[in-house]
Amino acid sequence: MTVKAQPEQLPLALSLDKAASFENFFGHQGQRSAAIFSTAVVIEAQPYVLLYGAHSSGKTHLCSALVNALDVQGASVTYLSGKELKALPELKMHEFIDSLSPANGRDYLVFDDMDALGSGPEIERALFNMFNRYGFVSAQLVLSVSRPIAELGYQLADLVSRLLSGLTVSLLVPDERDFKEILMRLAEQRGMRLEASVSEFIYTRHTRSISALVELLEKLDHASLVEKRVLTVPFVKKVLCI
Repeated sequence: MTVKAQPEQLPLALSLDKAASFENFFGHQGQRSAAIFSTAVVIEAQPYVLLYGAHSSGKTHLCSALVNALDVQGASVTYLSGKELKALPELKMHEFIDSLSPANGRDYLVFDDMDALGSGPEIERALFNMFNRYGFVSAQLVLSVSRPIAELGYQLADLVSRLLSGLTVSLLVPDERDFKEILMRLAEQRGMRLEASVSEFIYTRHTRSISALVELLEKLDHASLVEKRVLTVPFVKKVLCI
């Protein structure tokens, strides 16, 4: 894979998860969405795909999984995080987006959390021009947002029209069944055994963000190894200071 260098080598891929794959996107509902998403981009080569889902639905995991899958194919990919771009000074952010341009028709732009940039005349025009630069050369564009396009506050009608022109893949926040499956599968990957009571306790007392779950399991795994303890509800309470 070629992740193209950007002006001044700005560090804009910190949220890219190198371990993410379509296979380890767990949960019954999530696996269906992952299959639709990967088929649309990798197999059908659709020119533009919009990935929509609320916070903790798994957008960043799927965007990272896509970049990793394209890596295997040796594709040229630019990965961006709207949340990381938002940390730049406003002028620098606009200039950066204006600098994005595909080198050839096989280029991919994967733009995660694009809506984190907000709205306004300058950013909307920059996004519109970016969309056109990729569309005119038949490159592939993948965008992810956390709200429906109609709720993003965009006033530039041409941009809204472009954003609504492709396939939209929707992600649901994991329900109780999927959350517990994700928790168990993540634990299995680390060689950890979670009793149903522990899983239930974590479900009711911990944030349901997948990234937060990974951090929690790392913490519990380390603590259990250091203290040579099995994972029980009292032990989890102790580690989490509950």
